[in-house]
Amino acid sequence: MSEKRMTGKMISLMARQSLKTNRMRNIFVSITIVLASALLAAILMFAFGQHKATERELSHAQQVGYYNLTEEQMETLKADERIAFQIQVKTGVLTQLDDCSVLPYYVSEMSDKIRVGEMDRGRLPREADEIALQEELLERMGVTPEIGSKVTIPFYDGNTETFTVSGIVKGGENAKQFPVFFSEKYARSGSQLKNQPYEVYAKLYGAADMHPDDLREAMYLIGSDAGVERAYVSPSRAYFDSRFVSSQDVLVYGLVGGVILLACVLVIYGVFYLSVIGRIRQFGQLRTIGMTKKQMRRFVSREGSLLFVRAAPAGVLIGLVAGYFMVPAGFSIVNTLIIVVFVLAVIYLITMISVRKPAKIAGNVSPMEALRYVPEDGMKKTSAK
Repeated sequence: MSEKRMTGKMISLMARQSLKTNRMRNIFVSITIVLASALLAAILMFAFGQHKATERELSHAQQVGYYNLTEEQMETLKADERIAFQIQVKTGVLTQLDDCSVLPYYVSEMSDKIRVGEMDRGRLPREADEIALQEELLERMGVTPEIGSKVTIPFYDGNTETFTVSGIVKGGENAKQFPVFFSEKYARSGSQLKNQPYEVYAKLYGAADMHPDDLREAMYLIGSDAGVERAYVSPSRAYFDSRFVSSQDVLVYGLVGGVILLACVLVIYGVFYLSVIGRIRQFGQLRTIGMTKKQMRRFVSREGSLLFVRAAPAGVLIGLVAGYFMVPAGFSIVNTLIIVVFVLAVIYLITMISVRKPAKIAGNVSPMEALRYVPEDGMKKTSAK
């Protein structure tokens, strides 16, 4: 075994022994490291979680909407190869019932790619006299919530029509307004939808790889090619906002994180400084038996790194758990691993910076200087003689 490795092992052993005799210092430093690690990890988990949750939510929403469309414009958009996915929609006029209201809808399909609803059982309507609606609405109307049930709806314009339930849609608990989904046949010829314009909700190919300005222009160009006025092309603000990192959020998180790290530095530095000053005589004795300045600095630094190893993982774990419960919908294993590595690296760096000055003080202690730091009890004994 080389002399360098033996020296390193000796310093590590001395540092471990030193930690056993300075419990109060260890407690203060460990608590500081745990708190700093936990707070930093929790802040990052919250920030990353919010972004991830928004990203997941928007993965089920359109990137652009085209409104007030004729059937010809709708068909042109339907055939556009630049659109990766789209649904065609019609929306009727709200009708007020006794204790709730209903809104007629036509959607070409229910998909997870652009979510406007989710089927619980059954299917979307195919015939002009079929509808799909929520179980809660059926119960309020006094209709058995089953496929095949007959529902009579008195519309706002005085028309009263009877339909057969083809599907039950999820949701609607405690709602005041309910969507009622009709078939394509009804959308073309039914009294509540035939005169309503079409809408198209779409996602574009390669949107994630395009610059936001280029993507927005591509959306307008697709609309223009279909004869849609610019005023009726609506890029999703939520989608475009998600493409940018808010400078205000970065500033807030940065300031909070900076304050936490600064407090961590000051506490660890202060505790180690007082610890070194209190052990001047011990360091002088170590210099007397041959320890170099570099070895003395390594000795104190090793104490700091050992305390980091003991305290930081616990703090990070606490922060991860707290951050998860703040935004559970934004949890991501990849983001969590990145946060763990980042927080451990930052806290280790902060710990080493904090003990650097005290370690330097310890390394500069000479055997002669150590003699000046005579314990107070020893001074009393000398004067008594």
